[in-house]
Amino acid sequence: PATNVWSAGQQLPITLQSAAVAVYNGDIFVAGGRIGAGDTGRATDEVWVLRSGAAEWTKAPPLLGARTAGTAVVVGSRMAVVGGASGGSSTSSLELLDLSQPAKWIRADFTLSTPRTGHVAAGVGGRVYVIGGTTQPTMAGITGLVEEVTIR
Repeated sequence: PATNVWSAGQQLPITLQSAAVAVYNGDIFVAGGRIGAGDTGRATDEVWVLRSGAAEWTKAPPLLGARTAGTAVVVGSRMAVVGGASGGSSTSSLELLDLSQPAKWIRADFTLSTPRTGHVAAGVGGRVYVIGGTTQPTMAGITGLVEEVTIR
């Protein structure tokens, strides 16, 4: 591709919005999100991966539950998906996938103190930072709260 010019990439096999995205060893992971628009849309548990140099997206193990507007970060060889919304409620849960042997997600035995959607997150060292967001999927309850956790 030309420098500083957008070009088409490999299209996902589904239409999707508000998904969580993370990169590990050049592979792009897209987790959850919302399929469809308006009242007919729904959160999904699907996870897709575009392997470095691959020509198409493939399915990875699904999340343990559908969620949209969560965030994803990579800490070491683990991908963490945190927060988001499903069924009209914000969630505080965190799911982990070992990317060196991606068989299935596990739910962490710790959660955010405040359920959130529309937040941002960063993985730094062995820590996950969750910043801001809203406490309700309707975008009410905007917060500047920052939470952090060490992932082992």
